[in-house]
Amino acid sequence: MKWRLHSHKVILLVGDAPPHGVGTWYGEDKEDNSDHWPKGCPCSLTIEDIKSQAHEKGIIIYAVGVGELDWMIRSFTDIAQGVSGEFVSLTNVDSLIDKILPLLQKELVKVAQDIETASWLSSGYSLLEMADASSKTTKEIEESVERLRKKGITLSTEIRTELEAMAIKHAPTPKSQPRIKLGTPSNSNPHKSGRIKLK
Repeated sequence: MKWRLHSHKVILLVGDAPPHGVGTWYGEDKEDNSDHWPKGCPCSLTIEDIKSQAHEKGIIIYAVGVGELDWMIRSFTDIAQGVSGEFVSLTNVDSLIDKILPLLQKELVKVAQDIETASWLSSGYSLLEMADASSKTTKEIEESVERLRKKGITLSTEIRTELEAMAIKHAPTPKSQPRIKLGTPSNSNPHKSGRIKLK
């Protein structure tokens, strides 16, 4: 499937049955006459493959499960939560819109955040400067920048270095190693342009 350049990617998975071969994937290979491909989809993709590809491309998956099949609920939950999405159970089709709208509203909030972040970055602000100047936490800014990267927006070397430093800062470190202390770069210029480039 092709996406527009820099698009915010969301997949809405709706179904009442698990993927083919789900029992095999989970190591519970049970006889299931309702599955034409109990050993897996002929395309050879597994749940882990789908999650990995979606994560790399920045695709959020929301799964809506119709009915109460255990393997459907388990696999849909696994797929959605594996890429920062959510699973929603649907027992009444009439409530479908009511279930979906809140999920889409969350994504619209992210789109607005990413537009704001791109504007800050193009004006030359560092991550810490953005957090100081906005109501967002540093973590929210980091997440927004990561979404922009996955949307194909090229980040400057300075921003990439800052993201790497923050990743190190948030990672668990042995007591013998000092934690990295970040501050606003002395040569930082809030009005300097060119920190991001749209392809």
